[in-house]
Amino acid sequence: MKLNSSFGKLMLMEVEAYWSFPVFELVLFAALLSVLNRVASFNTSGYYELNHGFYGLGILLQILTIGVIIPRTFAGSINRGEMLVLLSYPTRQLTILLSKLFTNIIILTAVLGFGVLLNSLLLGVSFLEPAPYLLMAVIAIQVLFWSALSSFISIMIKNEAVSVFVFLLLMFGLEFNPMALSGSYTYLTQLRSNNVMYNYLTGIFYHTPSLFTYQGFITAIGFPLAVSLILIILSLVYFEKVMQFD
Repeated sequence: MKLNSSFGKLMLMEVEAYWSFPVFELVLFAALLSVLNRVASFNTSGYYELNHGFYGLGILLQILTIGVIIPRTFAGSINRGEMLVLLSYPTRQLTILLSKLFTNIIILTAVLGFGVLLNSLLLGVSFLEPAPYLLMAVIAIQVLFWSALSSFISIMIKNEAVSVFVFLLLMFGLEFNPMALSGSYTYLTQLRSNNVMYNYLTGIFYHTPSLFTYQGFITAIGFPLAVSLILIILSLVYFEKVMQFD
């Protein structure tokens, strides 16, 4: 197939190369388990609560899913020589990296979003309620951060297995060790940032008191986004200016 340097064509190639059977089906299954694990219901104030049926199970599955998929896309394609083939065409390295990153973020967010809607349906929550979509937005921010971090690790290490191990070890340490981070850095964990963002947003839409302040909400949404942007920029600079391909 002749390679077109357009961004959309590269994204389509990414889907064909890495999201065919059985990868998509396995990711869909893991993603559904991660969101269906949530025990969600209307509380006495009348809004859709976000709780985990089993502490950390949903987060564990999401970390495992992203931790395997992203290194496969970046470090895996480098090891197999597929990146050299792409670079042999008149396509900027920046375009290749961004197309891979955005494709995976979009698909992972869409799959998790589908699970949220399915979970809402099973719990009898109307699709007209804002709560499921607020949860989808919160999950999208977390997927962006995890994908940016995993991509950066994969590009720096260039070894698929080691990249998976480093990412999983790092994220498990951050998520399940409450003493690992302090101050604003706690907002890099899903258990902290998602709870703050979701609680504050539902408080606005359902006109109920929030446990968190506006400053806390801005930090919860801004800190992961800022770190994600920094990681993406560093990945782009290293990938285009420094990285050597064998």
